Amino acid sequence: MRATLQLVRIRLATGKHTTYSVQIPKYPYAITIRGGQSTDAWALYELLVMQEYALVADLDSPAFIIDGGANVGIASLYFLNHYPSARIVAVEPSPANFEILRKNLAPYAERVTLIQGAIWKSSGHLILEQGQEEWRTSVRCVDTGESGSVEAFTLPSLIALGDGKVDLLKLDIEGSESEVFGPEAPQWLPAVRNIAIELHSKECTDRFFGALAGYQFDLRKHHKDNVVICRNLRAPAADRSVTPVQT
Repeated sequence: MRATLQLVRIRLATGKHTTYSVQIPKYPYAITIRGGQSTDAWALYELLVMQEYALVADLDSPAFIIDGGANVGIASLYFLNHYPSARIVAVEPSPANFEILRKNLAPYAERVTLIQGAIWKSSGHLILEQGQEEWRTSVRCVDTGESGSVEAFTLPSLIALGDGKVDLLKLDIEGSESEVFGPEAPQWLPAVRNIAIELHSKECTDRFFGALAGYQFDLRKHHKDNVVICRNLRAPAADRSVTPVQT
């Protein structure tokens, strides 16, 4: 209740770019968020107070996690505290969000690799498109005559930072999942054990489940319709057609 009241006061405060330090029970370090109508307080409430990723809070000792679309680092904080032995790669394209993320994850520097950039189907540079809300930052391809300001990273390049497998792939990349789960996905999907993803359109949903069509997994229901949890990803026998299991 105390944490919730803190967040309400911060949301009602003026000055969207003013930062505040919030102490959440069971989290050892104060968390920096922006005030006013910034989405930071809402993200903190959803992820730490309401525990939006509780469906992946009981995995078997994950060692390597990728947090794609890390925003200001709240999901990474959740995973770092639930899994004390896990290492995380946190990827965020927005410079403003990245600076807050850097502050929040600084106490965990030995366990975290921070990357200012975007996850995409290929390496290169992209255009940053900042939405009205901080957590709505997206990227797109560079058009003729444009110069991209955001470095693009492929999932194989991020997976290479671990030991060749990803115990949890968390993605909230504002529509880029339609690119990431394209024809290149078979190159890296065998290295992924669990996925928590927010799908932002029908095209994204179709691309995602199309890429996973050759896999068996446990599909967990989330209270948000567009958030999908796929646990225990495994390739079926070559001669079997497998439908995801609802639990």
